Amino acid sequence: MTNINISNYSNRVIELTKIDSDILSKLDPTQYQIIPAIKKGVCQRCFGQNNGKLNGKTYCRDCINFGRLDETSNLVIFKDLINNEKGELFLRWQGELSPLQDKVSQELKDNYLKFSKHLLWAVTGAGKTEILFSTLNDALEKGFRVAIVSPRVDVCEELFPRFQAAFNLDISLMHGKKDDDLHWTQLVIATVHQMIKFRSAFDLIIVDEVDSYPLFGNYWLQDILFRALKKDKRVIYLSATPPKKILQNVDKIYYLPQRFHGKPLPVPKPKIILGQSILPQKILRHIRRLIRDKQRFIMFFPSIEILEKFGEGLEKYNLDFSYKLVSSKNNERLDIIRKFRVEKLFALFSTTILERGVTFNDIDVLVYQSNHPNFSKEVLIQIAGRAGRQREHFDNEVTFYYREYNQQIKFSINEIKKMNRLAEKLI
Repeated sequence: MTNINISNYSNRVIELTKIDSDILSKLDPTQYQIIPAIKKGVCQRCFGQNNGKLNGKTYCRDCINFGRLDETSNLVIFKDLINNEKGELFLRWQGELSPLQDKVSQELKDNYLKFSKHLLWAVTGAGKTEILFSTLNDALEKGFRVAIVSPRVDVCEELFPRFQAAFNLDISLMHGKKDDDLHWTQLVIATVHQMIKFRSAFDLIIVDEVDSYPLFGNYWLQDILFRALKKDKRVIYLSATPPKKILQNVDKIYYLPQRFHGKPLPVPKPKIILGQSILPQKILRHIRRLIRDKQRFIMFFPSIEILEKFGEGLEKYNLDFSYKLVSSKNNERLDIIRKFRVEKLFALFSTTILERGVTFNDIDVLVYQSNHPNFSKEVLIQIAGRAGRQREHFDNEVTFYYREYNQQIKFSINEIKKMNRLAEKLI
């Protein structure tokens, strides 16, 4: 019989044929349940009803990326197979919070068990991660199991090393670009989609970038998220740009309109582009100036097609700087981001895939065709928030290039100015 750690299966949902034959023989029948994968047309893994037919068998289209389930498949749902030890001090972070950060951090810690749904509404660069540390440590000390989830792989990759450095415990990282090694940990960092693998597993789920695609407005994903929670259903949402629907559906809101360093948010400068050239001379001069001044930057584009056409136009000028195009088509995207973070690349030209959840040191931000419908007010605010995130470089420049000034540009700039005015009153 192979040496198997049964606790790794705790609160998991796994297709029967994927389970080692020794596992179920080691468990009491009350510790797991075997059920049909498709029941009355409803998938019992994701509870989707988007079915297809293959070889005369009904299968679930919604969660096929996790392995095809059809009407002949069976799922094993494991119960809680582990008791977490209580009382251990997990937090080893030695940093300091600003007075306002500390106030919000303490309020969250005092209230997270009193309410079901919380929202930490904080401007980009406010230090949301560090504000969570006290609450998270309290939950871990109580023996709670916690998941920190995001709709974006890039955000999970960004968060993982920060929590590893801050906490003295084993942490799992789960997303579609990384194999699931079926390793039980008390703290899990994962994309929202990975919650499909759990059932009633977590005492607390923290959702970063809750307003981000593809989570916001996706009731299928939201249902998956809540099925991964235990019956108390404690959730903390994090956002710099929460939609009204989220504001209306939480029990407690914590507001932080100031960055951790106390400096104002960079206010975008709107600049018109004349003509229909894919690479206007105004933008080319701007890029040349940044190269001359050794100022690294990210330039954002509204679509992959526009990004790639711009990249083709840029190649013709043979400019002397290192850069990469970044989009969902990049299989090596995570490696490109790592290289940019350690300054092995001078610039990135990106779709909105990097609009949020990533932090880089000392970068200017440019937006190409900021009047495009793909750039909502919320997206433009998030993009602008990539700049000025360090105390030493709080005044990085943000430039919105447009062909036609519109309401989204106006509203985003006005909201950033409003945040800065609110922050001034707190100083």
